[in-house]
Order: sequence, then structure tokens, then C-alpha cells
Amino acid sequence: MMHVLDFVAVAFASGAVLDAWANGSIFDALRDYVRRRADGEIGPPSVPPGELPEGVEIVYPIWAKILDRVVPRFFMLAWDCLFCASYHAAAYLLLVFYVPSVFLPHPWSVLVKLPIYSLAATRVANLLSQTVGLSGLHMFKQEQEQESDERLSRTDNA
Repeated sequence: MMHVLDFVAVAFASGAVLDAWANGSIFDALRDYVRRRADGEIGPPSVPPGELPEGVEIVYPIWAKILDRVVPRFFMLAWDCLFCASYHAAAYLLLVFYVPSVFLPHPWSVLVKLPIYSLAATRVANLLSQTVGLSGLHMFKQEQEQESDERLSRTDNA
């Protein structure tokens, strides 16, 4: 049975998935691949002659070769559009994490749903930091720079 907390967690978790997909540098290559596949291209990207330096060749990753054969273009179109992906993210999270938890006994069902809760907590933390105006490490670095500037100004005045 799905509780209200599970529903809210899936909503926030899907937002975290979309945020990571759209902004995460770790997904750059996969986003480029999805964009190419959504445009109808299959196989390694075509590069006009003379564009690559001498001795450099394009290496097409094995994961891309597998996805070319297994995943239909429909899924690539859905994930190329963030608006479309917003509907699919929640459904995939439910299928991968929530549905299996229904068939497991209590301690295991919570463990299977743990990625949903951790993604939801990440999304809530990001939303709160954006609302308050904090940006984590950036703020820490600014404080360190201000302290070092103050120290330098004190030594210059002395």
C-alpha cells in the first residue's frame, strides 16, 4: 500500500532525477547520445573530413552500441524533452523501486525504496538552499576568500 509519504517522496525524487539529468555533468555524454538518437541518428557521430586532428578517431562506446539495438527511439524522444521526461521519471521510479517493494516483507521493502527517499531528500535540500539563497560550497569558498582578504588588508595596514 502506498502511503502519503511515499507519494510525496516520489514527486520530489522525480524532480531530483530530472535536475540531475538536465544539469549533471556526469550525464553529458548520455544526453548528447539521447539528443542524437532523438534526431534519428544511429551509430557514431559523423564528422566531416578534416575536422578531426591527424591520427584521432572517434570511439563509439559499447553502451551506445547496445542502446542502439535495444532501446526504441520513442524513449529517446521522451528523455530528450524535459517536459516529457517529467511524466516518465515518476513512472520509472515507481516501476523500479516501489513495485518490487510491494512484494517484499517489511524490512526489505523499506530498503528497496531507500533510493526514492534519498533522492527526495536531495531535492528538498536543493530547493531549501535555493530558497534561502545558499549554494553550499560556493558560500564556503566566498567566506574563505573574505577571511583571506581581511587578513591581507590587516597585514597591509600594519
